Amino acid sequence: APGNILPIAYLKANMLRDPHRVGIPKGGMGSITQAMAKAAREHGVEIRSNTPVKQIRVHQGRTVGVTLEDGEQLDADLVLSNADPKRTFLKLMDPNDLGADFVNSIQLLKTNLSCLKFHGIVRALPDFSRYLGSDSNPHDLGSIRICPSVAYFEQSWDDARRGLPSSCPIIQVQIPTVYDDSIAPPGQHIVSAWVTYAPVRLRQGSWDDVKPQVGESLIDHINQHAPNFRDSLIDWDLFTPLDLERRMNLTDGNIRHLDLIGEQLLAERPNRLLSNYRTPIEGLYLCGSGTHPGGDVTGAPGHNAAHAVIRDLGLGKSDPDS
Repeated sequence: APGNILPIAYLKANMLRDPHRVGIPKGGMGSITQAMAKAAREHGVEIRSNTPVKQIRVHQGRTVGVTLEDGEQLDADLVLSNADPKRTFLKLMDPNDLGADFVNSIQLLKTNLSCLKFHGIVRALPDFSRYLGSDSNPHDLGSIRICPSVAYFEQSWDDARRGLPSSCPIIQVQIPTVYDDSIAPPGQHIVSAWVTYAPVRLRQGSWDDVKPQVGESLIDHINQHAPNFRDSLIDWDLFTPLDLERRMNLTDGNIRHLDLIGEQLLAERPNRLLSNYRTPIEGLYLCGSGTHPGGDVTGAPGHNAAHAVIRDLGLGKSDPDS
């Protein structure tokens, strides 16, 4: 699709430069957040989970803390929001604290495309030899992309653009148990897949209406490339864009907070006014995937935001932005 080459090149640049920087964490993705939480607590941080924030409080142009959904107020001179920019400014703040022009600039941020997330558990390792070749290494199954041709890719994009579930889903399959058998019962494997592209809203009906049939269609597509997949499938679940928004609080189910398009990358992410992690509200910073350099599990947006705070507080030398 026109304009797609820049975001694709942007996403792949670091991987091509050093493919060994991409890996599968032992113990599952949760081991990363558990390690982060452990390190934070060792430095005196209090972590409250299952504690939704209702509003970021502002007084005379600067943040003074947050109000939780249960009504408790927490006072703070600094607030760093890891929520996406639209949720931060349009859901968690009083528009009167921001001004009409600023609110309009946030409403114009693009979150037009989403994806699906498939989770399954199987009795046997999927046999992708038909797709990868008979001499393929089982460790190649750590990550596989099902996208047979450029025409297939273009059809996936075109379906999403027209508000349809993709007839040619691009399926990024991961089987972490190839490397780490501790996260599944003996002999079984976890199959996880990101599926692009998916429209935020369907042309007809809702994602809840079509979720079962879309899931079955994905299983069929995987089975075409790994013929033992369906018969070995024990159980599965599918997250649609609607599920990602409801369960993960991601506006429009956008896992990278904003579309990765030229006008929302680098010094324009999320927009020119907010591209240095600071906001018009003194003491309020953005630190999530809606800031540079974007999504994926890198920690770079948080790193950069933390050093913006260090510079603003005059707490010593800070690292350059990633």
